[in-house]
Amino acid sequence: MKTKFFFLFALISLVSFAGGGDPHNGQIRVRHLEMKYNLFYCSVEHEVTVPDIKGKDETHRIISNLAVYDISKQTTTYLFDDDMNENISAFFFESANDDKGYDIGFFIPNSRPKPVVLGILKSENRLPSDKMYIVTYNFSTENYTFWYADKTGNNLTKGCEFPRYADFYIDVNNRVFRFVKQVGVKIEIKDIKY
Repeated sequence: MKTKFFFLFALISLVSFAGGGDPHNGQIRVRHLEMKYNLFYCSVEHEVTVPDIKGKDETHRIISNLAVYDISKQTTTYLFDDDMNENISAFFFESANDDKGYDIGFFIPNSRPKPVVLGILKSENRLPSDKMYIVTYNFSTENYTFWYADKTGNNLTKGCEFPRYADFYIDVNNRVFRFVKQVGVKIEIKDIKY
């Protein structure tokens, strides 16, 4: 019972993507063991030089890649190519949140921006997704890109690009990532199934 209340409190306290959080301030540092698949996730740092708003070059230390180490096979897979120049600003995936492995929780490290999780799924026939989700920030376009891949680091797929101040939600019950944008007096909604 304590676990369920803690999970509910954690969900309520997550911060919205609106307003974003500055990708220049801080980095997410990933060092995480995924128990079900026996994987270790580790972030990879890199320096990039990009022009600032005045056209002057500035250097940023970013998280440019994510290494996925398969402990059983003792092999490492990287999500992105070595020349990736976007900052990984968010990384998360579904994980089991109870003894039976059915209640769905999320592993979300210190991500900027951090997604809002809507709905709490409690189902005896719904296991956590085998996917992981990544959000990168492009310093040149000042847009984010949403990606997803297998938890093993394979089959990386680009979901969509979205502006810095877009609203982004995880709809657990429908297994959907939802992007919401107001255009004039209308709302545009884009769902990406996961």
